[in-house]
Amino acid sequence: MATENASDAGDERLPGKELDALANFGPCLDDAAMDRIEEVANSQAIGINRRCMLMVLARSAGVSANFCSSKPEAFGDLRESIEVYRDHVREMLELAEMACVRLAIVDCRPDRPAVRT
Repeated sequence: MATENASDAGDERLPGKELDALANFGPCLDDAAMDRIEEVANSQAIGINRRCMLMVLARSAGVSANFCSSKPEAFGDLRESIEVYRDHVREMLELAEMACVRLAIVDCRPDRPAVRT
């Protein structure tokens, strides 16, 4: 029936109070945390790890295999640094996704000001 209650129809919409809580979120970082994240993202260590990743991508399998067999300890360090960089990038992607969701929520709020063109 067209006049069914949303909960009767299996609709999974959030109740008003929960929607308000989502639409009126607080900060998820403080300035100190933001500064720490910036410091890590701009650190020399992350830059070195990024350059290592790019170097591996610029080498053939044969060159990488030769490095692996001729310098196994250095190869292990290289692999570890690239894994650290990968994990860092995943964390940055997660933060960027959260920021996008938060902006989308704000953009859907009924009380947002109209955009002037």
